[in-house]
Amino acid sequence: MVRRLLPVAALGVGLVVAPAGVAHHNPIGMADPLGDANGAPDIVRVTVANDTSGVLLFHVQAPNREGLAPGDVVLVRIDSDSSAQSGQPERGGGIDYELEINGTAGAIFLRRWNGATFERAETTTLNGTYDGGYVFGVNRSDLGNPSAIRFYAVTLLANGAPGQADVAPSTSLYDYELSISHVESMTPRWTPVAPRAGRQFRLRALQVTLQTGDRMAAGRFSCRATLAGKRLRGTGRGSCTFKLAASAKGKRLVIAVTASPPGGEAETGVQSFRVR
Repeated sequence: MVRRLLPVAALGVGLVVAPAGVAHHNPIGMADPLGDANGAPDIVRVTVANDTSGVLLFHVQAPNREGLAPGDVVLVRIDSDSSAQSGQPERGGGIDYELEINGTAGAIFLRRWNGATFERAETTTLNGTYDGGYVFGVNRSDLGNPSAIRFYAVTLLANGAPGQADVAPSTSLYDYELSISHVESMTPRWTPVAPRAGRQFRLRALQVTLQTGDRMAAGRFSCRATLAGKRLRGTGRGSCTFKLAASAKGKRLVIAVTASPPGGEAETGVQSFRVR
């Protein structure tokens, strides 16, 4: 989908994220001077955070607005690879992506730099609302999967004079490093509970605990196994189903399970069994 249009009256419906009541990793807020917008939304604070699924949240606060007004345009412009060699050269960086909330259209857009201009980009994760400020939510997967970004925010009036705008920060770019979820521990559930000779041994479910304390089903998992030191091939989902011959009784079965939480980094844990 090129864009997700959100009617103004329904901007709060179906949000990916919200500025309050949601657990975020490493939220960082940056202040901006009051009274320098000349009638445009007057930015006083920009907050950025990310969640365990890889969603980036931008919250742009402007106290001279109580909601999304026709004519208001709010942009977040992102250098997703921290390189001035790609993207539109600006402020010592290279702007690769642009998020826009447009009050007149009642719409939110994602655009990508194509080497000459910003063109609308495919996205399934972009969303936005007004909640004490302008809120953008987009998964890092729609921004090239960065682990760190540089960005700035802009507000302006669609038909306003050039000076009717606000930019934060006034010069340069904000820097933000994502806190990507990683697995602290895994809880595999095997069927049967212990491997038995002459039977199938299968990983039926895998729960992971993240560094944040959050628990969830693994987004993806895979297995590699050895029996008495020799490779044992698995089948089924993630190659995590093993057929044990009758001769396997008493032998050592070692299984390495690799799990990936949604939006996070893969981790591997090893379990060792004695086949009964």
